[in-house]
Amino acid sequence: MIGDEVGQASGLKMSYAALTKGLTAISTELLIAAHRLGLDEQLWNEVSSSQPELAAMAQVILRPVVRRHHCQKSVCVNHNHRKLNNSYFQ
Repeated sequence: MIGDEVGQASGLKMSYAALTKGLTAISTELLIAAHRLGLDEQLWNEVSSSQPELAAMAQVILRPVVRRHHCQKSVCVNHNHRKLNNSYFQ
């Protein structure tokens, strides 16, 4: 049981899902944008050195996303995700 109010458990579930899925979506889009600009390596190096906790969290959050998309998308997208996978998750 979560709290005394009706709907608190549903609210927690909805908020948690929005937070985790939202972070994954925003992070994925930002990394793809950086990749398209040719800045993915520089971005990852900066995040790794200045925000190591964020880099560790990004690896945990994004590894399944990269793997899932790698298996589902076209050859062109697979190539881009393979590069992302190699850059960020070594």
